[in-house]
Amino acid sequence: DKAAELLETKPAIAELILKQLLRVDPEHSTGMQLLGLAKHRLGKNAEAIEIFQVALELDPGNADNYSNIGIAYGALGSHEIAISNIKKAIELNPKQYLFYNNLALQYRLIGDHKSAVSTLEQGIEMSPNQSQMWTNLGGIYGEMKQIKKSLECFEKALEVDACCAAAHVDIAFAHHLLGE
Repeated sequence: DKAAELLETKPAIAELILKQLLRVDPEHSTGMQLLGLAKHRLGKNAEAIEIFQVALELDPGNADNYSNIGIAYGALGSHEIAISNIKKAIELNPKQYLFYNNLALQYRLIGDHKSAVSTLEQGIEMSPNQSQMWTNLGGIYGEMKQIKKSLECFEKALEVDACCAAAHVDIAFAHHLLGE
């Protein structure tokens, strides 16, 4: 539990704790998954992929592992492999809105804005109170030069979370693009 808490703020310490856990219990699937996330957060995505592959062998039905390995592949620029893995995660758990967000970001990175928008809309439909997804959708609309639509999304992000710094910055930039 402590390692999971440390992942966000101190991934190097989480990595040490998880390595100790896995020395004692090398088939601890959650520990393996968390170690992969620590490696990803440290920017060691090739190592993260290896660890997630072991986690998948230990728990092949775990949708999170497919999403996580997809994110790591995406960080290395292997977006098609990332997309394939995240789609598998969605197949295993179609109600997890974060998987749709992760998939949409991969589509965005390859310039498939239409797929990115429709995928994010699916995730938002499941969980409309996620400012990050609204901000991501606004960013995609911005890339598509649909500034008014992007503003609507950023404003929706602020309705959900008035402290969403990214939405505030994006709104200012969109108004700048509109000459306002």
